[in-house]
Amino acid sequence: QEYSSQQCYSKAATELCNLGARGGGEVFDQRYSSLQCYTKALTLDPNNACAWSNLGALGGGEMDGRSYSSEQCQIEAARRWSNLGAAGGGEVNGESYSRRQCCIMALTLERNNARYWCNLSGEGGGEVEGQ
Repeated sequence: QEYSSQQCYSKAATELCNLGARGGGEVFDQRYSSLQCYTKALTLDPNNACAWSNLGALGGGEMDGRSYSSEQCQIEAARRWSNLGAAGGGEVNGESYSRRQCCIMALTLERNNARYWCNLSGEGGGEVEGQ
């Protein structure tokens, strides 16, 4: 299978996100902390919802000269899930998500977003965090 450059960046970002979730590690003899893994992942693929969410879990960080709080990172992650759902669903970290599952993931991160609730309604509804 031949990969486009964007697909390569996306796969590298996913691997960096996974490395960050394990507490960081070495890449080409350079040590990366979890925070550095997530910011590098987002540099490669700004649409990586998992990297946004994990960056938020660390309290936020800086991307492209702009500071993001934990809450802002979660909002960015929710947007990425919503966009993936609008595109019909897709794969995140090797796992496939349907349009409906993407809507639920977006709502898990940002429950007060009316558009996300409307999107879930359009998919026949569903359970969000046990409700």
